[in-house]
Amino acid sequence: MRGLLLALAAGAALAAPPRILDGFETVRAWKAVPSDGVLLALGGAGSLRMDFDFQGRGGYAAARRDLPLTLPPNYEITFLVRGDCPPENLEFKLVDPSGENVWWVRKPAFAFPREWTRVTLKKRQVSFAWGPGGADPTRIASVEWCVTAGSGGKGRVEFRDLAIRELPVEVPYDRTPAATSGPGWSQLDFRIPREFGGLRIDWADPGPRDFRVLVSPDGSAWTPLREVRGAAGPASHLLLPETEARFLRVEGGAAKALAVRPLAFGESWNAAFETLAREAPRGDYPRCYLGEQPYWTLVGVDGGLDSALLSEDGALEAGVGGPSVEPFLWSGGQLLGWAQAACAQSLERGALPIPTVTRTHGDLTLRVTAFGAGSPAAPVIRARYRLSSASPWKGTLFLAVRPFQVNPPVQFLGTPGGAAAIGTLAFGGDSATVDGKVLLRSATRPDGAGAVGFHGGSIVDYLHRGALPPAATATDPAGHASGALRYDVDLAPGEVRDILVDLPLLGAGPRPPFEADLREAVASWDEKLNRVRVELPEPGAADTLRTCLAHILISRKGPALRPGTRSYARSWIRDGAMMSAALLRMGHADEVRDYIEWYAPYLYPNGKVPCVVDDRGADPVPENDSPGEFLHLLAEYARCTGDRAFLARLWPQGRRAADYLEGILEKNGLVPASISHEGYSAKPMHSYWDDFWSLRGFRDAAWICGELGDSAGAAHFAALETRFRGSLLASIQATMAAHRVDYIPGCAELGDFDATSTTVALMPGDELGNLPRSAVEATFAEFYRQFRVRRQGGAPGDRYTPYETRTIGAFAQLGWVDRAQELLGAYLEDRRPLAWNQWPEVVQRDPRSPVFLGDLPHAWVGSDYIRSLLSLLVRERGDALVLGAGVPATWLAKGVRLEGLRVPGGELGFSARTEAGRVVVEITGTAPCPRGGVVVRWPLPGAFRRARVDGRIVEGSTGTELTLRRIPATVVMEP
Repeated sequence: MRGLLLALAAGAALAAPPRILDGFETVRAWKAVPSDGVLLALGGAGSLRMDFDFQGRGGYAAARRDLPLTLPPNYEITFLVRGDCPPENLEFKLVDPSGENVWWVRKPAFAFPREWTRVTLKKRQVSFAWGPGGADPTRIASVEWCVTAGSGGKGRVEFRDLAIRELPVEVPYDRTPAATSGPGWSQLDFRIPREFGGLRIDWADPGPRDFRVLVSPDGSAWTPLREVRGAAGPASHLLLPETEARFLRVEGGAAKALAVRPLAFGESWNAAFETLAREAPRGDYPRCYLGEQPYWTLVGVDGGLDSALLSEDGALEAGVGGPSVEPFLWSGGQLLGWAQAACAQSLERGALPIPTVTRTHGDLTLRVTAFGAGSPAAPVIRARYRLSSASPWKGTLFLAVRPFQVNPPVQFLGTPGGAAAIGTLAFGGDSATVDGKVLLRSATRPDGAGAVGFHGGSIVDYLHRGALPPAATATDPAGHASGALRYDVDLAPGEVRDILVDLPLLGAGPRPPFEADLREAVASWDEKLNRVRVELPEPGAADTLRTCLAHILISRKGPALRPGTRSYARSWIRDGAMMSAALLRMGHADEVRDYIEWYAPYLYPNGKVPCVVDDRGADPVPENDSPGEFLHLLAEYARCTGDRAFLARLWPQGRRAADYLEGILEKNGLVPASISHEGYSAKPMHSYWDDFWSLRGFRDAAWICGELGDSAGAAHFAALETRFRGSLLASIQATMAAHRVDYIPGCAELGDFDATSTTVALMPGDELGNLPRSAVEATFAEFYRQFRVRRQGGAPGDRYTPYETRTIGAFAQLGWVDRAQELLGAYLEDRRPLAWNQWPEVVQRDPRSPVFLGDLPHAWVGSDYIRSLLSLLVRERGDALVLGAGVPATWLAKGVRLEGLRVPGGELGFSARTEAGRVVVEITGTAPCPRGGVVVRWPLPGAFRRARVDGRIVEGSTGTELTLRRIPATVVMEP
């Protein structure tokens, strides 16, 4: 009876007409809300017309109107849309009466139809976008259509017939369908209208067959849903998103069973593959579809326009968003994949970005090595599959081309991870093409190849039999074909066999022999990563520094420095400024110069510095740390290189940025609220992160003016720096008092604790001497307490962001050297995977719990590590350079060495070691002694009582620091 009442209620609700929210007799209620630099005009009668022009920038074009509305418990919103424009991102938003909480449905890369087309948005598709709240919306004050720059460009879109329809509350389906069949057809009667997301058909024979799926509301009028040709195998799986029917029929074959999938199955191909993976043997699908967090690393060339990913299990992703090549072994009548192996990772020479995955199956070993070759404009990924065995082995290596990225489904930003498109897969000769583009060229001639469409079964279904599909080409309307190359191998004990393939990401031409190209890549990376040479006793510390530098170089796209290549494939000025600081110190000034040249033209005419730039252009969102970061970047380049001509040429843009920053200051003397800090993305806050960057920006503006002979400008910005610092310190003290905290707060409104953000005040801010010392120490003491609790498995939380590596340098600056060493060792233990010397944006206690990781490797995180590690050896303190400020006494027994560090005026190096209780420091390089001198820190307990410089006793030298006014020099300090 309950089911019948629900069915009647559902029928009544669905029979009720929709309520028109706006018939668009007039569009006067709608307001154009474009972002900076975007043109938008509204018009129309009977519809809302939006004419927009992104003018080569990023940003958005929004139309908003007040529309008070109480939402029912379940509903659908419908409208008609058409347009004449390239694919852009379409967003429909609901805003609550506070104006701060926003819910949305977002359709990325929406292809606007030329003819009026109905769009239906159901409540379950509406998700929370941003704001301080997050519960399901009930009272709405306004609605908005927003077109954001996807492909960019210009065009028009139109909307009409905006309506809402109340739906019955969703309840689980609790009926038993009635199954019937006849010659060549099978049918289900669900007894009431039912929503579902897919279908599994188990066949009575293996096929092949052509079939179609139909639905009906009454068993009389049938609507075709899918037509499939050439299906083979014991089962067929169909994605049928948001389908509703009472009757379902399959025509074209004898089905043993029909089973509809829940709505969640049809939400996306990733959701479908997760279901299929759970039903398949372990290892048939990548581990990401089994609810396990995977890890991967980056493969490519310096500045390449595309790159690859190599998974920890040996799958190789062929370019951003592309399909993957995954190895399988057929051995002794069994298929061996990642799940049947012990997998280990390594890097060439422990640091070079040439990764290897070693898969061990008893006596049999498969080593997958990949590296980038070619030019930035035409990169190619070269891969070697090396087989060896301690005993005789005869079997097959299959290289499967699969519609899966290495970038997993939980990666939702930028390039969404998971499923990849393979519409047509064709093998011919030694190559494989996907949708007409060469995906793979095999330098080793394969012994066979075959392809299959999704409805014909997965390629792994064939590999489990040691076989290939009979066809060399497969076309799949669903876009998920798969296939494999076969290599037959016969190994004697100890013999090695290499299978070599190339993935020409952007149409690269012929390459030299593999081993010669590998030697060239090794030599090239050796030179780039060892311009500065660091030797430390801490295991992995120096190798990780070199690898992080390589990942910064590979993550950039041409001149654009980016924190990543998938999730964060955009250039934020904050990331770029901090990555540039690392590059400058490590001997890569040309890359920084190229970056400034590329970024500067994107500044707005009024001097506003865009927070981020990508292929669509500048993002207009105001983030008020940006001007200070641009000014610091410009000054750092000039200080490190002495390139005054470049500085003079770029200063007009810099001066506009400095004037803009001064112009936005509020009455309290500080910058306005913004969302530059990710923790404040829900609602803009007055972040002290912004203020510390602004303070640094004013100081650097004064320095630049002085360098260029503008004494008036130098005096103006120096005075502004002083006033701004006073305002900032007053605000910090007031916030501490208001919130009754003893640490430096993250923002004025919340008084929140955020030591990772506060580090910018110390480096590059160099404000330790100006901030209240007790508050700074309380900040990092509390951070250390929380760090120790987390390391011991307690609160707070089970994950953190490795931006925390910034704190290593902060602890050293405070003189907490042993704690800095403890932090360094702990963060090195948390590399993912350990041997690949990298961090994602998120590290968690359970390494297999699936979460969004950001990019892996994350180049901004890597730059934080580089800058912190180098600051243990050399750091700036005003006009002085401090050597060994973070070197613990335990390192000196083996000694530390630094050579070639770039500092203003040249290169600097030093070595430090203990000899019979004395500390010997040898300072080398071409850099002149800075105005404030070179400070040598005493690293042992207590104080030194005598010092010699170049063999001469320095009169009156005692204490914990010795200041030199001349370098190079050899210093011997005695207790």
